[in-house]
Amino acid sequence: MNLGSLNDFPSVTVDSGFPIIDFEQLEFPEKSLLGQGSFGSVRKAFHRNWRQDVAVKSLTFEIYGTSEQELLYSEARKLNLGSRSDYVIRLLGICLEPQVAIVMPYMENGCLSELLQDVDVPWALRWRMARQIALGMTFLHCQNPQIIHCDLKAENVLLDGDFHVKISDFGLSKWKMQSRIVTETSPMGGTPTHVPPEFFDTDGGPTDKTDVYSFSVLLWEIASRRKPYRDAEGRLNLSRPLSCYVTGGGRPDMSLVPRGVPGVDTVSQLMQACWSQCPDDRPSFQECVDQLRDVNSMFSDEDILEAIINVRRKMKAVVK
Repeated sequence: MNLGSLNDFPSVTVDSGFPIIDFEQLEFPEKSLLGQGSFGSVRKAFHRNWRQDVAVKSLTFEIYGTSEQELLYSEARKLNLGSRSDYVIRLLGICLEPQVAIVMPYMENGCLSELLQDVDVPWALRWRMARQIALGMTFLHCQNPQIIHCDLKAENVLLDGDFHVKISDFGLSKWKMQSRIVTETSPMGGTPTHVPPEFFDTDGGPTDKTDVYSFSVLLWEIASRRKPYRDAEGRLNLSRPLSCYVTGGGRPDMSLVPRGVPGVDTVSQLMQACWSQCPDDRPSFQECVDQLRDVNSMFSDEDILEAIINVRRKMKAVVK
């Protein structure tokens, strides 16, 4: 199929450089669903010609309108650019019919959220993941126009076979140029537990410091292995609405971050700087990378390898 097949949708533009993937080459197992979003789903598939598993994020023309298609193509364009980083999920191509879809590599170790829930990940590996996330976000923020992710959280960090991170899910992300959001089709959104206080009390759009705040909560997730603001039963553990709590200066409970762990003091200071009430007081991702480099230097390559073996063993025990 050529790009002319989109003539019925004149407001949708597709980058002519995108590889076009034949949807008929994709085999979906009976239990293929990997995740469900607000305007699409991600499923595991096997590409017959490539002989490899892939992840397919799809929409259908019958169900969704043109604006949602624009969102998907916008996500594909950002992936096409962002995946030049080792720490951003790669775009393999797009399908145009019978379903609109973007095709990405399948990440066999799932998402960081599930791993943290199931396994007590050794600190050497946790801090490597934290730094790789910061490196991926640095790359996105250094693009022109800048790419603002808008929904950075553990669920949107995928893990490859060696537990290297791949930042994913650019459905809410925005292009930012000259302090103006230029992708009008991108919805306002984000996960309430990970958005900064200014999100709740201003009409301004997201900035790079929005992602930095989300990263601070993600660091807290990595350190605590918990969901922010929730009790053991998964309920919001607040005496007032989350928006009021955050705008009033409330943050995730630092008492849940373990003490006496190598690097934890530096990371704790960093996360608190990143969730500063004033956006201008938050560091850049370049500064985050530099501080996390110092934390990572506390561990050797052998420590990382041992951590990976340890996690693989624990994951097998969880599956059993």
